[in-house]
Amino acid sequence: FIYTNKHIYYAAYDIKLLIPLKDKQKVWVDKNKQSFLLQGIRFPLIHVLADMELDGFILDEEMWNKNIRENEEKLFEIEYKLDEEVRGLRELFAPNPLELYHGKYDRQRIKSPSIINQGLFDEPVSYKALTGDDKAPKSTAFVNYSSPTEIIHIFAKLNSALPTKENKDIVPVLKVIAGKLNKGGSQNKIIVENEETFTTGKPDLEAFLIRNPDTYMKDFINLLIEHREVSKEIQTYGEQFIKLYKKPETGKIHTIYRQCREKDRNAPINGRLSSGDSRENYYNAQNIPRDNKFRKAFKVEEKYSVATLDYTGCEVIIMADKAKDKKLLTLADGDIHSHMATKGWRNIYKARKDKIKSL
Repeated sequence: FIYTNKHIYYAAYDIKLLIPLKDKQKVWVDKNKQSFLLQGIRFPLIHVLADMELDGFILDEEMWNKNIRENEEKLFEIEYKLDEEVRGLRELFAPNPLELYHGKYDRQRIKSPSIINQGLFDEPVSYKALTGDDKAPKSTAFVNYSSPTEIIHIFAKLNSALPTKENKDIVPVLKVIAGKLNKGGSQNKIIVENEETFTTGKPDLEAFLIRNPDTYMKDFINLLIEHREVSKEIQTYGEQFIKLYKKPETGKIHTIYRQCREKDRNAPINGRLSSGDSRENYYNAQNIPRDNKFRKAFKVEEKYSVATLDYTGCEVIIMADKAKDKKLLTLADGDIHSHMATKGWRNIYKARKDKIKSL
């Protein structure tokens, strides 16, 4: 990198503004006795974060791609189970023959658009040999369980309620709209009335199961929630992760850290450490899943190690120390976080998770 006069002037102008700003801030720092926070923690951390940004991580691409393949295989198995579940529900609960988008429910889901290893000795068998159809299926040949529209259509066809954004459970209603005339006649379109009011997000489906523990859609919804989780992993930590975040200059993945402001420049300043910026192709280092299959893919050079440290419930322990509460100070040696969560929220979250697991 070659510095030019433009860069020097830019840096000098920053300093010109920072010095008088620092003098004004120092008055408040002294008044609120925050010198230790700045001199002992915040300022030394700048150098640590800068080194972390520059050093980056070596990503074990072989391990990463293995995770992707395993997730894709898992997703296919879930989709196959969802197909079977829909077929079973169709026989029991559909008031009319259940078909969606040209017979999606009756097509055998295959892994490849045109070829599947299905022969007795794993020889390739063409899609035509399987179905008699000359044309290979497009992505729309099978139910897309990532599509909220198709999920809402399934609930409507099965006459089952679905949560709305207002936390109500309502059965979606299908409506036929006459299409334009063409050579083959008119092409009618089936839509859901007020589709925008329904939601198929994971938290909403979990809450729906708690409100409706005996619903005949229970197994379908549980599979759908699992599908959401695996799909998110593939989308967030798939091949695009390497393409977006691996820097050609170093062959590593890098991120950036902010000590005060969130990556969303419109977000309020809360003083919390944040990382990543998708617009500049920097990943969020604080959002990597806990699963070792992901974390162990982050490597460093020889003679270096990666350590994971987590000061659990630090905010509550600081509060206990400042409050000098004997009960809290005693709990600080153990699991103070669970105690405070139970007292503060009446164990709502735990009860919710246990309820879903029991379903």
